[in-house]
Amino acid sequence: MGIEKGLFFKKIRGTRVFPVSLKIVIIFILFILVSNFTTNYINIMLGREYQLRLTKQLLAKDLKDIYGFANTQYEIYQFSRDKKGSLDNIKVRALFDLKNDKAVLACFDKDGQFLTVSSPTEKTSYSISKDTLAKMNENLLQGKTEDFVTTKIGEEDYFGVYKFNEKWEMYIYRAEEFKEFYAESTRIFIRISIIKYYSICICIQICIIYREISYLTKYRII
Repeated sequence: MGIEKGLFFKKIRGTRVFPVSLKIVIIFILFILVSNFTTNYINIMLGREYQLRLTKQLLAKDLKDIYGFANTQYEIYQFSRDKKGSLDNIKVRALFDLKNDKAVLACFDKDGQFLTVSSPTEKTSYSISKDTLAKMNENLLQGKTEDFVTTKIGEEDYFGVYKFNEKWEMYIYRAEEFKEFYAESTRIFIRISIIKYYSICICIQICIIYREISYLTKYRII
């Protein structure tokens, strides 16, 4: 019938025929890869959700501390009449709580004018989303002075907590930038995926070498 045997297939009358066992192995390998990537992704998403909840609690704590400090600085301002000096003190104090490069403590009035901003990487100018500002002002009219919000500051997406300070007549917003916040978990996901991918590749190579040696030995090539 003109059957020729190769390492991974049989050739019958010039047509390559792959054995069912090889097809099963390939499907099994693809299934392992997909399931591993899916499992890693789900774990990362669950971890991010928990991380976000924990971070919100820490942001609320930071905001509470700086809110009290801002009230103290307002009393000092009443005596010194140095508004810029008091706002600068708030800026310096907030910087101690900002660990990430793009973390921010922003103070702005109801018109969206920034009075002071504290961040490890300062920018020349800041702006807040008009929709977010409108929502804050609407909440204030309804007697709601604090909330968690996500917004754009400049061109970047932030999440955080704010509270309106009646003495200064300004919003105090403590926030973290989304991409920076998720950067570490993304790096972990990529590293784990690469390790698992190469582990599977090594196993495949071992199987190929074993099959090749068995083939060569069976037909007395070596």
